[in-house]
Amino acid sequence: MARTVRSRSQGKSEKSIPSGNSTLNSKAVAQIPRGTNARTFTALCLVLLATIVVYGQAFGFSFVAGDDQDHLVKNPWINPNPQILHFWTHPYDNLYIPVVYTFWALLSDVGRGGSAGDPAGSAGSAGSAGSALDPHVFHGAPVVLHTVNAGLVFLLLRRLFKNNNIAAAAGALLFALHPMQAESVGWVSETRGVLGGTFALLATHTYFAGQRRPGRAVWLIVSTVFFAGSLLCKPTYVTLPLILFVLDGFLTPLTNANQSRWVTPDLPARTTLTLWVCLAAAIVLVTRSVQPVPPDVTRFNNDSLVVAGDALGFYTAKLIWPAHLGADYARTPMWLMHQPWAYLSLITVAAL
Repeated sequence: MARTVRSRSQGKSEKSIPSGNSTLNSKAVAQIPRGTNARTFTALCLVLLATIVVYGQAFGFSFVAGDDQDHLVKNPWINPNPQILHFWTHPYDNLYIPVVYTFWALLSDVGRGGSAGDPAGSAGSAGSAGSALDPHVFHGAPVVLHTVNAGLVFLLLRRLFKNNNIAAAAGALLFALHPMQAESVGWVSETRGVLGGTFALLATHTYFAGQRRPGRAVWLIVSTVFFAGSLLCKPTYVTLPLILFVLDGFLTPLTNANQSRWVTPDLPARTTLTLWVCLAAAIVLVTRSVQPVPPDVTRFNNDSLVVAGDALGFYTAKLIWPAHLGADYARTPMWLMHQPWAYLSLITVAAL
């Protein structure tokens, strides 16, 4: 048996909707605001446009001394002849981030031709003729990635805020335009954080997409691949399984009114997140083996909680009040442990 939804404006049948166990009924259709898709598209476009307008100036930046030179300009496995396989079989510069180096190697094929007056051009000319890397291509890539990330955050927040476009747009703009993002987007060497964020956000979306679409196992496998990609860009994304465990518990009640405020993820989700934790542990071990720990850090292994508490407290304060930002704050463990207030940072750990 079917009930018919009639158009108010035309007075004729538009669609037949099965009754009974169908999740879609005439009452639900009547509650869908007109123009919802148009408003969502408009809000999304505003987020993307604002991100491009603010960070678009980075397209004209040059490579900086230090990391950009080491990772790209003077990297023999990228300039002048990219050799992608090397980055998957060997660490480079004490880092194992093969996805990022692969991304840079692919960009280098189109990002050549730095001018002689450009710092990148003169540095890149050490290789063969025409091997100079064009910094504008390498600066443009993180701008595009960050814009994509802003859109993905908007779509995720829209789900969290029950399709509230205004709240989702506000949150996405806060993410995209926060001053602490300037370093990640404007500094080529930190493309690893932006690219890793893209993979992490895609992992999050596909993880939740599988809960409301057929073929859930396929969606969870795809999300696992994206999560692995984020780890191979920047190992700090090891925290994603915990974040999704918490989000899963709060998102499920939003899509099912019969559930309580907190719902423990079901077995397929728990299995997936457990696999993610194993992947994260493996990446941590690999990273630890190829990246030596400086002596001034190993000296304070017994005070690691103090160091962690200070880092959490310091960067949380910068997140809330982003003033006097910089690329290096010189807050080394040695400096910290000589401060009379050092152990007060344990309050941050206790609060968590």
